[in-house]
Amino acid sequence: MTPLPPPSDEHKERGAGHTPAHGTIFPVSGIAPSCAEIRRVHHRVARHDVPMPARSWIKSRTAKATITLPDRRPGEPMIRPEQILKIRSFSSEIDGKRVATLGEEQADCFIGAMTRLRREHSARMLREYYSGQGESIPQWVIDHAFNHPSHPFRSPKSGSRWPVFLIGLCVIWVLAKMLEAAHR
Repeated sequence: MTPLPPPSDEHKERGAGHTPAHGTIFPVSGIAPSCAEIRRVHHRVARHDVPMPARSWIKSRTAKATITLPDRRPGEPMIRPEQILKIRSFSSEIDGKRVATLGEEQADCFIGAMTRLRREHSARMLREYYSGQGESIPQWVIDHAFNHPSHPFRSPKSGSRWPVFLIGLCVIWVLAKMLEAAHR
């Protein structure tokens, strides 16, 4: 099991991984990456000759983390059944009894933190996998595929278009001169 690196600044702002003066500390182990998400990103970024990571390889790359949740507010509704199912989908090792004590807002915070941590872990795994395959896919490409699944990649611009514009003007000028000469 791989421990996750320290959380990014975004995670610290959202409550994942740091210890506030008050809060509920929730250790989680066995965070499994989403095979479907790994496969989707692989199809977007890898060349055709790079094999798909095996499901067993993906599932063997679990991680652990500690998430700090805000204290439950007085009167906060209990966790909803769909939130419990979502939380259980992150890891089979999550304590179900402890999850059942969370409030609705705590569960939302937990799901948001786990989604970000899982995505970071999956991206790190793919970079490790491609490196082991001898494939040099830039980190920004993998991050873009995870963070913007419905946005296509923009190919880098090959240069400005002013030469085409200049050539077009020259062609128009030559044609105008030829027409002028023909009318004389």
